[in-house]
Amino acid sequence: MIVTAGAGEALYVAITTLVREGERVLFQDPGFVSYEACTVLAGGRPEGVPLTPDLRLDVEACKEQMDGARVFVLNSPGNPTGTVESEETIRAIVEYGNDHGVTIISDESTNTSSMTKSITAPPVTVMTSSPSTPPARPTP
Repeated sequence: MIVTAGAGEALYVAITTLVREGERVLFQDPGFVSYEACTVLAGGRPEGVPLTPDLRLDVEACKEQMDGARVFVLNSPGNPTGTVESEETIRAIVEYGNDHGVTIISDESTNTSSMTKSITAPPVTVMTSSPSTPPARPTP
């Protein structure tokens, strides 16, 4: 466990730890502005995953974009949309990521207790089944 001053710092630490130069980081588009900034700071390539007209993730489209990606930042409820993804959608994305070596960062910083049923986790959770660890970053 890593204790940080907030979810933004946890997100930055997670992305800069996992992502190497040129690796793709996926996130919902529209999505939280810090995902792109953290990715660029880590040397990665930010890539938005377009939402459907009702502001939801299309699981099949996500799977296509996930091939070859390093990280998928999953944000439910979405910021700025407020959309809460279904348990089935979240499960399908997480399972596909685990099967294909894509680390899922689950950013659930908005309290869902007054919205609808959702899968709950701490504000930023890194889920991975990959046994390997990215190489250490060179010290400046």
